[in-house]
Amino acid sequence: MKIKPHRNDIVIRLLTFLILVASAMPATQAYTSADFNRIKLDQAYLYAESTLESEESSCQTARVLLINYVNRYFRENGIDRSLTPESDIDIKYMTMPRGNKTRAMAFIAKADLNGPAKPSAKSITAPGDEGAPQIPEWQSEIIGQLKEAGNLGDATKVLRDNKAIYKIKNYGTIKECLNARTCFWVICNQSLEVTAILGNDTGEDRRYNYVTGKYDSLGNYSAQYGAWFQFR
Repeated sequence: MKIKPHRNDIVIRLLTFLILVASAMPATQAYTSADFNRIKLDQAYLYAESTLESEESSCQTARVLLINYVNRYFRENGIDRSLTPESDIDIKYMTMPRGNKTRAMAFIAKADLNGPAKPSAKSITAPGDEGAPQIPEWQSEIIGQLKEAGNLGDATKVLRDNKAIYKIKNYGTIKECLNARTCFWVICNQSLEVTAILGNDTGEDRRYNYVTGKYDSLGNYSAQYGAWFQFR
C-alpha cells in the first residue's frame, strides 16, 4: 500500500527548498529613505536621483544627471576637468523600491574629484579643410559611423544606439526639429542615401560638411530628406 506523505513533511520540505533557493541568490543591500537622506544632507557628496520602472534605467539616468552636476561643480570651483557619462570615476549607487518603480541614487565624494586632472578628451580637426571646427574624438567617431551608414535607416540606428549609451541627447525627423541652428544634420537624397553630414550653425547658416570636408549650408538641402541630432 502506497503511503501518502504527512502534511507536516510537505511543509518542511517546501521550507527547506525555499531556504536553499534563497541561500543561492546573491545578497543585496537593502536601503531606506534614511540612507538616501544621509547622503543628501552630507556636504561631502554630490548626488543625483531618478525613479523609473527598472533598476538599470534608474541607475543609468541618475549617473548621467550626476555627471552633469559634477561638471557644474568643476566649473564653479575652477577645476579644469570635464566628464562624459563614460568617464571612469568612482560613482556609487543606492536603490530602493518606490511603488512599482525603483528609486536610485548615484553619488560620489567630492574628495574623489579633487585629485590630479585626467587628460581631457582629445580634440581633432576633421580632414579636408584647415578651418574645420574642432570636436571631441568620441563625436568624430559617431560622425564616422554615420558616414559609413550609407542610408537613413542605418544612420537612424547609429543615432538610436548612441542615444542608448548617452552620447546622443536627441534626434528626430526634419519636421520634428524645434531649433535647427543648434543641431547636427544627416542629409539624404530621395533614395534615402546619406549625401551630407552638417555640423551646427557657426553663423548665418554656415556649417561644416563632414562628407565633403568643406563649409556648406542647410539651406542647400531644403528639399532633401534626413534627420537632426544633438550630442550630449
